[in-house]
Amino acid sequence: AVAVAVAVAAVITAAPTPSNAQVACGGGYECDAGSTCCAAAIAGVYECCPIVNASCCTDHRHCCPPTHPHCNVTNGTCTKPPPPLDSYAAAAGEPSALPVVVPAMTRHSASFSAPLRADETAVSGGGPHFWSCGKPDDLLRDVRVTVSPSVPVAGATWTLALHGRLIAAVDNATLSVAVGVGGAHLASESADLCAELEGTAHACPLAAGPFALSRTRALPASMRGGNYSVTASVVAAGGAALGCVRGWVELV
Repeated sequence: AVAVAVAVAAVITAAPTPSNAQVACGGGYECDAGSTCCAAAIAGVYECCPIVNASCCTDHRHCCPPTHPHCNVTNGTCTKPPPPLDSYAAAAGEPSALPVVVPAMTRHSASFSAPLRADETAVSGGGPHFWSCGKPDDLLRDVRVTVSPSVPVAGATWTLALHGRLIAAVDNATLSVAVGVGGAHLASESADLCAELEGTAHACPLAAGPFALSRTRALPASMRGGNYSVTASVVAAGGAALGCVRGWVELV
């Protein structure tokens, strides 16, 4: 229960915004500078390899450095390209070299930023992927999600940020968050949005225009790995919906 409570708090506790994404992947997806865009298993979705000029592996989850660009998905390792044929003859008779260190494939984990997908029908679990669960007349438009790291680790910190544009002023609102794992509901929690935003650049009353909500929390080491679902919705005091975001995040 404690782990679940902290998982929920990770979405609703104020913290600094993650670093700016700078590498354009396509379809509005962006990765942090110093990383490589890799196509996910879901068409039109990208994940971010934390290596520059990396090779993206065919399992859509790992990558290899440019020095060892060949993915051996079966063994989970990265290898160098085979040497030219004439180099075998030159090496004949030479003493054996030191054991070759074969690096392991790297999990896609760099921070990423992406627009919300239109609906969940294009998403089949895994993560991180986020889509809109709101309605066309919601007050928050052009919503983007930034996640850092994109694959959270139990016992480490994780940041989730929402960026968008309010089309009308809002005096107060309620933020509701639900967390689940493996298709099972774990916990729900509601909070006064203005109380959560107190002391930030977007304190209430919220004016029409740019809006950002960023949260960072240390995840308990006791949290088990798996695909966690997160749903966050915001409703103004008068009943008008600001927006609803739903997504999957894989915890390792």
